[in-house]
Amino acid sequence: LVNRWFQSIFSPERYAAAEVCRRAALNASAQPDYARVRDAGAVHETQYGYYVEGVIIGEMGEDGAEKVYRFNCYTDPAGKLVKTHKDEKAAGMPAP
Repeated sequence: LVNRWFQSIFSPERYAAAEVCRRAALNASAQPDYARVRDAGAVHETQYGYYVEGVIIGEMGEDGAEKVYRFNCYTDPAGKLVKTHKDEKAAGMPAP
């Protein structure tokens, strides 16, 4: 939480990239109202923007158990999404 606040003040572009990716990751859930961010991921600079990798989302599965997926994003310098990838192979990850 402190790191996110720090980035919002001292690196607003990096913070915007991370936030837009986390929102996109939650919205990619089959049940967005019952999805949560388990891991906020890491932000890396590219030549023209940012790559946010390893956002881990937990979502309500059809049987009520939590399913997990990994989400990655590329954004432009202003934090606008360029490309996303949802990897459901992370589903075997244990819940915290």
